[in-house]
Amino acid sequence: MRHAEPDDTSAEAGAAATSGSVGNALRILLMFRESTAVRVSDVARELGVARSTAHRLLTTLERFGFATQQVRGKAYEAGPVLLDTGLHALADLDLRSVARPHLEHLCRKTSESTGLLVLEGRDVVVLDFVPGSHRLRVVERLGDRAPAHSTAAGKAILATLNPNDFRRLYPGESLPASAPRSVHTRRALEDELERIRHDGYALNREESGEGSVGIAAAVIHRIDGVVGAVSLALPTSRLNDDLGADFGASVVEAARRIGEGLP
Repeated sequence: MRHAEPDDTSAEAGAAATSGSVGNALRILLMFRESTAVRVSDVARELGVARSTAHRLLTTLERFGFATQQVRGKAYEAGPVLLDTGLHALADLDLRSVARPHLEHLCRKTSESTGLLVLEGRDVVVLDFVPGSHRLRVVERLGDRAPAHSTAAGKAILATLNPNDFRRLYPGESLPASAPRSVHTRRALEDELERIRHDGYALNREESGEGSVGIAAAVIHRIDGVVGAVSLALPTSRLNDDLGADFGASVVEAARRIGEGLP
C-alpha cells in the first residue's frame, strides 16, 4: 500500500478543520465516551467556546440523531444514530475477531485466499481477508464492495433471506450486469439461490471478474440469523469439480464454526 506524506498545505487545512465546527462536533461525541450525559456548560468549558456556540452544536447533533436531550433536565445523551453506529461497529468487531482464526485455518488447509464479507444494501463488503500462499492468487482489499448477486458470498447470504426480504432488495426483474457471466434477471437469481440452499454453499464462476472463482457459505448466528459469509477465492485454472466439492465442504464447516463461536 502506498502512503503519501502530507504537505504543509494539507496539514494547515487539517488543523483548521479540527478547530472548526466539524472538529468541535467530533470532540463533543468523544465526550460521550467519558460521561453518559453532558450539559451545555460542560461543552462550552471543554471546547473553550461561548455557551451559545455549545448549544448550537448540541442542537445540530440532536437534529441528526447523534445526541438526545433528556426529558428531565437539560443535559444531552448519546443519540440513537451514535448508539446504532457503535453497536454495528461492535458487532463487526465481534464477527471479525471470531472469524479470523477460522479464515486462517481455511487458508492453510486449501492454500487459497479466504475472506469474510457482510451484506450492505445490495452489495457485499470485505470485512476481513487472508491471502493464499500460491504465487498466482486472488487478492481483495478490506472495504472492497461488489454487487451481492454477482458474488459467491453475496449469493450465499441472499439464499438465507425470506422471500419478502429478498423481494424488497430486488423489486424489479432486471439486475445490473457487473460482468458478462453474472445473472441478469431476478428469476435466474432465484433459481440459483434454490440450488445454493440445496448444496449448502454458493459458487461464482467469473461472475464478478474474469479468471477467478469464488466459493462461499453463510455465517448464521443462533439469534440474529445471517450475519455474513465466508468465501474462498482462487483462479479458475485451479478449480475442478472434485476440488470444488471439497472446498465447498471446507467453507461450510468454517462458516458453521464461526457462527457457533459468536457471542
